[in-house]
Parts: sequence; C-alpha cells; structure tokens
Amino acid sequence: MTPKELLNFLANTSVGSSAVRNQGRGIIDVIRDCIKYEFDFDKFFSALTTCDASYQHYLDRFTSVMAWLPGFDEHDELNGHYVTWGTARKCINLFIRSCVYNNRFCETYGLRVNDFNTKSYMQRLEIPLDSYAVAAIKFYCNKFELNHDKKHVDHFSIISLTPERSKELQLLAHCISIKMDMCRIDLDVIFYKNDNLTDQN
Repeated sequence: MTPKELLNFLANTSVGSSAVRNQGRGIIDVIRDCIKYEFDFDKFFSALTTCDASYQHYLDRFTSVMAWLPGFDEHDELNGHYVTWGTARKCINLFIRSCVYNNRFCETYGLRVNDFNTKSYMQRLEIPLDSYAVAAIKFYCNKFELNHDKKHVDHFSIISLTPERSKELQLLAHCISIKMDMCRIDLDVIFYKNDNLTDQN
C-alpha cells in the first residue's frame, strides 16, 4: 500500500455519513476530496512534533481550507449547502485520529502506545467534537468541579461551532484528560455514545 492509497482509504473510512448528518447535503465527498488533495503525512507529523503553535497553525490552516466549501447535488451542481467551520474541524480531527490509530502510519513515524499520554506531543491532538463529546465534557466538568462557562457546553451545535468556542471546549477536554491521565484524543473512545455520562446540573 502506498502512502497515497493509505491516505485515500483513511479519508473515505474516517468521515462517514453519520459524521456529517444534518450538517448539509452533498458535502461528504467534498470533505473527503479536500483531505485527499490537501493533507500530507510528513507535513502533519512535522507540525505535530514541533511545538504547540506549529500544530495549531497547521490545524487552523487546514480547517480554513475546508470550511465553506460548497456542496453539490447528484448532478454535480451547487445545491446551496456548504461545509461549516465546525463540521470541517470535526471531520479533520476524525481523520487525524484515524491516522494516529492506524498501524501502518504508526510504524512509518515510529509512534508507540506510550506516546499517547498527557505529557507527549500527542496531547496536542484535539478530540473530535460532537454532541456526545460535549455532553461528556459537561459531565466531567461537574464531576471534577472544573470552572467553565455553561454557554460553551449548553445548546451545542456543530454547524454553529466557532473557533473561539471550539478552543474553550478543547481546553476543558485537555483539563479533563489531565484528571483522567489519558491523552485528550483518546477521550472520545469513552465519550462516544456512553449512556453512563448523563447530564448533571
């Protein structure tokens, strides 16, 4: 398998229809194509391992490239829908998670299980935000008595997510991951569709 073939495979499998449900028609292929043409394994890993600012710049630039791309109908004509900033960021983080969880990628870049900890550069990776993740963030903020602005966790909507609100939610996820002693991106493994993480007031 070539790097390009791996990239195409991960783009197609990491961004499924459920990831973009109710976020605009005709955008899933646009998102996948953007990943296939814009993403580069070497540039990503270089940014990730350099410093916080380098990776944040890389992630923000990638998001800005994908955000606001138009959707197309079955006749390949513009349909009036587009990729919102929040949807773009979520799908990019889903794709990146698939990369770092992929054995071929880990072998190529020397990633080990022990690299997934709160003191490693892997802590820079964001948790993909969705309603499940944000509900869990709210649950653990209450459990660990973390100060937070309730407006950032109440009435969450991925299509209305802004860079500022995303930053606040990712910071809360970072704090929770420290409390739980696990890499921030790994939180999604226990957050996703976990009925035990019920809302607490």
